[in-house]
Amino acid sequence: MKYKIGDHHIYSFIRLSKVFIKARKVDEELIDFIKGYIVLPLQGTKSISYINQENEQNDILFSEGWRSINTSAIDSLIELSLVDEYKNDIFDFFLKISSALPIQLRLVVLYELQKGTGFSIEKLLELFHAYTIEVSSEIYFVAQQLLNRLFYNCFDELIPFVRQTMGMKEAAKSLGILLFYGWLYHHDESKQLLLELHQIQPESIKSTMGKAFEYLSNPEFEEKCMYIINLYAHDKRKFIREEYLHNFHRLSPDNFLTVKSIIQELINEQDEEDRLYNLYRYLIRCCNFYYSECIDILTSINFDNNCHNKKEFEEPVKILTISYNALKEFDSSNPQMEFAMDVFDKLLQQLNYRTNIEEILRTMDFS
Repeated sequence: MKYKIGDHHIYSFIRLSKVFIKARKVDEELIDFIKGYIVLPLQGTKSISYINQENEQNDILFSEGWRSINTSAIDSLIELSLVDEYKNDIFDFFLKISSALPIQLRLVVLYELQKGTGFSIEKLLELFHAYTIEVSSEIYFVAQQLLNRLFYNCFDELIPFVRQTMGMKEAAKSLGILLFYGWLYHHDESKQLLLELHQIQPESIKSTMGKAFEYLSNPEFEEKCMYIINLYAHDKRKFIREEYLHNFHRLSPDNFLTVKSIIQELINEQDEEDRLYNLYRYLIRCCNFYYSECIDILTSINFDNNCHNKKEFEEPVKILTISYNALKEFDSSNPQMEFAMDVFDKLLQQLNYRTNIEEILRTMDFS
């Protein structure tokens, strides 16, 4: 009796090959079998977003390749590259077929190269160049780990690729992070490229800013992080102000004195659309240690314009309460105690929220 071998059988055979690879029981016939399905013409597949479910256009080409039988074969052969005996042959094979594969499968190869291979960083760079002859913004989504490793080790060799992709809006967010990393890795040209990117793709400022706040606590990176944070402190664009106000939650009280002037500048230039909730949350974490400074910051806030919701009303009361109690304990003669009471009285006059204040004070000593 004859059986027809379908795609599902082939998938099973290729997956089974990994069992032999892990056991190091491999021969040329098995390797040729796997190679044959890597170069198999890509069959029509349903496009299903794999990397980013919320934003499918970021990986639509990759998804077409990912759902193919070729991907299982690529995965198996990449794993075999961990065996010294075969890694050079496998490298030569992938290099040779790069121009023949459609971009969907080239993206899959770049993705698989991140999982661990027997290739040196120099050979990974050579493969990266071979598989990015046709540039796509999807590279930044499917090969983030590989790019990060190459940025660290081979930054200068990646500059032509970076310049090719700086005009792609879809790549701006990832490139804004990678170029910032490149600068942190002591590649000075990465700083210049980053600033150029900010001019070409202003939205990239947001991703860079987020990382600058995230790494500010690392003493090795503090100076560069503060350069980015200071650079846009007076920028009036709404999305940049929102990014500042959003990212204070990333900081610890140890960062307070470093960013105090930035906070003051943002408050001095506040407008009615600013949402200060994340800033208040940060000040609550700081006011036990920097109570006088936190009260100083509150002096500049226009509460009539910046109490948009319950939280933006309650949080300043908490800051005042904690700061007042700290002042009373450590510096009772400080004239800011009177100011704290004045601000508290002003907030209390907003009768719609009076119940909320009283509720807060039940759990705090503000007497």
